[in-house]
Formats: sequence, structure tokens, C-alpha cells
Amino acid sequence: MSRFRSLSVALLACVTASALGAADRPKVQVLEPESKKQKAAAKESAGLPVGSLAFASGLVERSADGRKWSRLKAGDTIRTGDRIRTGVDGLARLRLPWMSVTTAPSSVVSFPAEVILATELDSGRVEMHAQSGEIVKVRSAGVEVRGAGWVVIRRAAAAAGIQVMALEGSFRLLNEQGASTLRAGTGTTVRASGPLDPPVNLPLPPGGLVPGGDPAYIREGASVHLAWKATAVAHHLQVLPLDTEEPVLVRDVGQPPVDLPLAMLGTYRWRVTARDADGYEGLPSADGLICIVDR
Repeated sequence: MSRFRSLSVALLACVTASALGAADRPKVQVLEPESKKQKAAAKESAGLPVGSLAFASGLVERSADGRKWSRLKAGDTIRTGDRIRTGVDGLARLRLPWMSVTTAPSSVVSFPAEVILATELDSGRVEMHAQSGEIVKVRSAGVEVRGAGWVVIRRAAAAAGIQVMALEGSFRLLNEQGASTLRAGTGTTVRASGPLDPPVNLPLPPGGLVPGGDPAYIREGASVHLAWKATAVAHHLQVLPLDTEEPVLVRDVGQPPVDLPLAMLGTYRWRVTARDADGYEGLPSADGLICIVDR
């Protein structure tokens, strides 16, 4: 065989082998750069899930970076690193493994990305329920609140301390100075440092609700006229379903009467609590009934 012929045969064998083995060779995948949308989605899902938004009305928003806010809807997952804020008409009820949190209008809560999970109240009002075996754990203004039962915590924007009001159960309050225990029916103000204020008795429940046990029938979208015997300078009002203690509307109001527009069909309870001159919120009144009927 001539040298030229040998070279041709060798070249043909090489080409044939390459063609036969092409299907067996691993395919090379070229990775395209991530889009901005993909990066945002990855960042948003970076936190660990800690609960869900069980109910929302009005404006409820979330931010994962403290700058960009997006609208939340019922059923959305809450993750570590999230900040949740409500608008002036907003209400958010968060379901967490260890408690439920009702966030009032104009409030901000957050869930720091830390090893020990806790809820932080940045500003506004939260109402928390933790049954036996579960625990409330919340931080605000350098103060930690722990316990089981029913508690309301308020913090004015940029305030140096918080007001804690125990409606049921018992709660431990901790700051740099030490700790104290708050029993049902009492409240106190706590700051990051310095001695804790002694507990005070909470305001008594208002009475004389109108409508009371006989429901008022209101057309959907119309205002219901609510009245009661005022026992303080300000009040906190709630509308709740018949079968749960989880409000669907909350408002801080002044003196009665109050005209409240309602656009949700069904029968509801309403109740009111008194707030004294120091801002402490008391135990709720007996329930009145409202029936919202179709137009």
C-alpha cells in the first residue's frame, strides 16, 4: 500500500469514528446569563418559609430588601427576611407555627433572617394569640416579649419603647436592665434600657353598644352607625366573624358614635375597647351584631 493510500484510509477511519461516536458524546450546554427577573425571583425565595398570610384587606405589602415593595394576597408564603406593612386601610393576619398575628393599619412587622425565629414590630399595633404549648415571641425597640395567651403590643414610629397589654395569659418582658412578668388585665411600657415601669390595670370594657344583641341590618356598601358609652378619650374598634376571634376590620377611633362603611356580606360581631390618656388599651366590650345584606 502506497504512503498516500495509507494516509487516506487512516483519515477515512478517523472521520467515520467521529460520526459514529457523536451521539454518545456528552452535549455541551451553554448557560445564558440570568435575567433580572430570574435574579429577583431567586432573591425573593432565598428566605426560609415561616408562615403564611391567612387574611388580607386593604393595602398589604412585602419587601425582601427594605426598598422595593410588592402587594401581598391571602395564601402567600411569609419568609425570613420579609418586612410586611399595611396601609391606612390595611389589615394582615399572619399564621405562624407558634402563633397568629393580626397587624393593624399603618403598621410594619418583620421576620429577621436569624437562627432564632422572632417577629419584630417596627411600628404600629399587633395583636397576638398563642395557645397553651405555643409561645408569643416578639421583639421591638430593644425589648423582647415572650409568653402564652393574648397580648396587644403598640409602638409609635421611632418611639424609644413599646406598650404591652396582656388580655389573657402571662408574658415575660426582657430588656437590658432585667425582666418582669405581666399578668392578664395589666399593661406596662418597656424601653431597651432602664427599669421597667410597674404594671397598671387596663381600662374597663365599654358598655351600651348599639347595635347590641339585636343585629342591625345594613345594605352592602352602606355605613353602619355604631355607638357605645364612652369610658376613655379614645377607643379601638373591631369587626369579627361569628365563629372566630380573628378580626376582618380594625380601627383606632375617637369618641362615639362612629359611622363605618362595610362591604362584606354576612353576619358579624363588633366590639370596642377603651384607650386611656396614656394610650393603654383595655379589655374588649361585649359583642354587638351587624348583618350586611345584598343591595
